[in-house]
Amino acid sequence: MVDNTANYADIKKEFHPEPNVKNHLGQVTTLAIEASDTWDVIFASLLHDIGKNKNDARAWAQHAYRGALMIADDVPPKVRWLVENHMKPYDYTSGKMRAHKRKDLEQHEWFDELMRLNNYDHAGRREDGKHMPWDEIYATLDELDPRRNQVILMVGIQAAGKSTMSKAIVDASRDYGEWWKPGFERTSRDDIREVLGIGPGQWRHQENSAIKVQRQHIRMGLGRGQGIVVDNCHNTVRRRRDMLEWLREEFPGITVKAHLVYAPLEVCIQRNRDEHGKPHRHRLLIPDKVLVQFHGDLVAGLGKIADDEHVAKKLTSEGFDDVEITRTA
Repeated sequence: MVDNTANYADIKKEFHPEPNVKNHLGQVTTLAIEASDTWDVIFASLLHDIGKNKNDARAWAQHAYRGALMIADDVPPKVRWLVENHMKPYDYTSGKMRAHKRKDLEQHEWFDELMRLNNYDHAGRREDGKHMPWDEIYATLDELDPRRNQVILMVGIQAAGKSTMSKAIVDASRDYGEWWKPGFERTSRDDIREVLGIGPGQWRHQENSAIKVQRQHIRMGLGRGQGIVVDNCHNTVRRRRDMLEWLREEFPGITVKAHLVYAPLEVCIQRNRDEHGKPHRHRLLIPDKVLVQFHGDLVAGLGKIADDEHVAKKLTSEGFDDVEITRTA
């Protein structure tokens, strides 16, 4: 979206003599970085005029609100608020803002950050267009990013206890997040298939749809600063590798942890039978032969499944940053 703004020069050239909107974003972000401001303000500096993505005077008049909508699912609330309100300081400083609105703005917890963003926005309008190289701007943002960029991949077969454990991780993380937004979010391809109406024996294109939805869920969760627990089986080396490679490519530098939840095959088979038909549990009885196959694939990829140290080394060699093992027998 930032790159796209290079196609548009500001409509009001008397106020914005910069070569184009992207250049303005670069100048403003550079000023915020040079001032050693917080990551939130620097990120908002980069995105504050993201709504100017077309040469439409009406759209540009609403660019702050439009920009906030464009990034709403991918940034923390503070960054979105700064983008949405970055034009208000102009009315505030010019005396055009009514007294009660001035008071409300002054009492807002992010008022100081908003005024600093306004200073950078006003100063970042050099006609010569000089700013830091873009690769340095992005590298600085990555380095300062305080968000919990961590993904936990659950590993195991059905009825081993993966979903119970992944939900427990999310519940425990509420101690670190707000009550309405825990530190971790859970995504399960089984849940997505249920929402999409994809049953057993699905066609490949249907499964691809579930994969696309889950990946977007991961993008949105990480964008909001949350960790993600991916509650898929990941019972084969290939399935783990496919997810791991996509995460490394999409989110460079991200921490990816493998969490193996294991129970002996006979325990999983019995649980599967016992839980069939219970509310919020397995809606369909998984055939025993499916569990046997999944368990065989899991053991084939990890080797000595009973040896925690061996399994940890195996998963680490696959590229995971950390490994945790829970046995639920």
